[in-house]
Amino acid sequence: MVYVLNKNKKNSKGVIVFNSSEADFFKKRFIENIYSHDLNLLKKKYFFFMHWSWALRNENDVPYIDYHLAPIGGGSFKNKKKNKIINFSSRNFIDKIFINKSYKRIYDVISVLRPTPEKGFKSLINAAHKIYKKKIFLKFLIIFPMASDKDFYSQPDRYYTNLISDYKRLIKKKDRKYFTLLPINTFDSKYMLNKEAMCNFYNLSKICILPSIIEGGNRAIHEALLCGCPVIYYKNVVGGVADYMEKNNSISYDSENDLPNKIIKAVRDYKKFKIDKKKTRDLVSENYQIPKFKKVLNNIYRSRKVKFDKNIDLSELDRKLDSHKINISPKLREPHSNHIKDFVSFYKYICFLLGKKPSFLKSLFIIVLQKTFYFLRYIKYNLYIKMRYR
Repeated sequence: MVYVLNKNKKNSKGVIVFNSSEADFFKKRFIENIYSHDLNLLKKKYFFFMHWSWALRNENDVPYIDYHLAPIGGGSFKNKKKNKIINFSSRNFIDKIFINKSYKRIYDVISVLRPTPEKGFKSLINAAHKIYKKKIFLKFLIIFPMASDKDFYSQPDRYYTNLISDYKRLIKKKDRKYFTLLPINTFDSKYMLNKEAMCNFYNLSKICILPSIIEGGNRAIHEALLCGCPVIYYKNVVGGVADYMEKNNSISYDSENDLPNKIIKAVRDYKKFKIDKKKTRDLVSENYQIPKFKKVLNNIYRSRKVKFDKNIDLSELDRKLDSHKINISPKLREPHSNHIKDFVSFYKYICFLLGKKPSFLKSLFIIVLQKTFYFLRYIKYNLYIKMRYR
């Protein structure tokens, strides 16, 4: 994701927020050298931030980036002095629409997760299978976003494409009335749920589960907490999931074998959870976090002796930082997201922000280099897989 948070003005620098998926554009020197001059020109006009939607795992330096936005427990860099982390991410700016409406809780379990291997989707289906074998018929609502059906089924290495077949194999036909699979943002983005609908689903559910083994901060579970829905999460999850988890708002599980019993216990005792509404709002609601973030930005500008624009627009950061807010040309971004798709698109985007025409020869040379880069990475990945599973 790339998002111009604040435009450059004559007497003030702007702010651009890049996503961790775009780190390669800064780090790969054999390509970056071609557009480094333009990148340095842009850096004179903007502060560069990078938002980590993923867990930091002892990361290498990311050149050019002034500040990183990441959860407290999201991980670290090898060189901490060169990489400054600010404890803000998309989970800290959840829309004020997410509140506890005191609805009757008709679903026992809700889970909102992408169908990728690290999200633990299969372990959730397995848990439901074991619970139903015990003749305990809990009602599950599993909402899973993906770009499109075509994108999903064409990438078995990236997505959990056995989802439907495992569901049919493990959840018996007579039990499927208790287990609802709801895909969103499918069919090329022609179908998706708005924030109010998501808020209602959380309010209709007793417990929210996140079975991921690795995450960033995760927005969904914090939306759930604001709606009065306690959380079950994997105890050893890598990332910032556990940062705000306490005994009064959550319960963790040790393994896939432990999960079914923890689900049963949490659902049975869900009224015993006492979520601190005020504390939760203070930590993750945009109403409380935007003023704090603005103060942080103001201090950064002051320390750099640059005038700060107090009218900066910090709305919808829960979507902007996670690339759900589209604002760049389809030619430059990945389908259905605001991620810059490749090195040559990155170069063209830099030129766009500088108000100049991209060089044809530079663009051509970058295309050759990026094809080489992606080919070598493909070879490396496939060799790793073959050696690992030999």
